[in-house]
Amino acid sequence: QHQKKQKKDASIDIYRDTLLRYAGYANEVGESLKPLVHNSIYLASYAISIAYVVGDARDKFLREPDRQLAPAAGTNAFIWQALASVIIPGFVINRIVYIADRLTPPPTTMSGRYAPTLIGLSCIPLIIQPIDRA
Repeated sequence: QHQKKQKKDASIDIYRDTLLRYAGYANEVGESLKPLVHNSIYLASYAISIAYVVGDARDKFLREPDRQLAPAAGTNAFIWQALASVIIPGFVINRIVYIADRLTPPPTTMSGRYAPTLIGLSCIPLIIQPIDRA
């Protein structure tokens, strides 16, 4: 029983199979909230996502049984996660919020102030679901 649990725990990738996965997308929330929050909150969302990417890369490096392949495994995870969790989705949400800001009423109105953020937040699942399936 104990060995079975250890095998199951070893096969769970906390960076990809648990709710920790969503930490990689914190910057998309930050991009969506950018028009409403202080810049330090926006930057903190990127710090969370980047910490996730580094943690996942380190995990893949340490899990690789062949020490000669470990640097490649860590680098591969870093590049994939940086692109798939931070760079591409962050850029897409940034542009969506930017365009929504240009197409909505001025920020002096309630809809103008919150619409770009709500549009950005609503697009996050549309972007991350295909990436998570890849």
